[in-house]
Amino acid sequence: LIYTAFAGGWQYFAFSTMRDKNQVETNSRIYEYLGVISFIFTALICVISYPLFNVLFKKEYLEGFVIAPYLFLAPLLLMLHQISGNQLLVVKKPWTGFFILPTGAIMNVVLNYLLIPKLGIEGAAIATLSGYVVVCLLDIVILTKLKLMKLKLRFLWCSILVALFIVLWRLLFLKSILIGFLFWGIFTAVCQFLYNTDILILMRK
Repeated sequence: LIYTAFAGGWQYFAFSTMRDKNQVETNSRIYEYLGVISFIFTALICVISYPLFNVLFKKEYLEGFVIAPYLFLAPLLLMLHQISGNQLLVVKKPWTGFFILPTGAIMNVVLNYLLIPKLGIEGAAIATLSGYVVVCLLDIVILTKLKLMKLKLRFLWCSILVALFIVLWRLLFLKSILIGFLFWGIFTAVCQFLYNTDILILMRK
């Protein structure tokens, strides 16, 4: 639902701003903002997935809560890919992105082969998410070299922190809601600190 709502409005915005002088900076900021928001809500899903599944589903489905954060973040990364892919359309080089999604798909298939025998459905979810992560990394590398994206170091820090959060959640506080909310609060506060200037500007507007 989130991705569908985004896609509906994004195309209009992308084509209406494609000739703006600060188009690269604007798209880069949107990429960062939506990325960080996605990270914060994914971390929240990690914390609440167990009690949520416990309320909504029968016991035989309860263990499915583990894959909820992976499958929540995956389509949001696809949303980020659409933002970055728009930059290639602006400069009339859409062919550059043709190998990006297939590379992510190959990564998905390979990891499915390796992880499903060991981790089952969680391995499949990790493989899916990893495929999208590879797609986004390739987007960033290519667009940065083409000078079509300017991401700041703070976004890299937020990306590293959300990956660390997911690992810690999986290993240390999988079903501990209180500890999960504590770590989520710290993570959210760090993201807010890194983007505090932007938040204040947006609030004024």
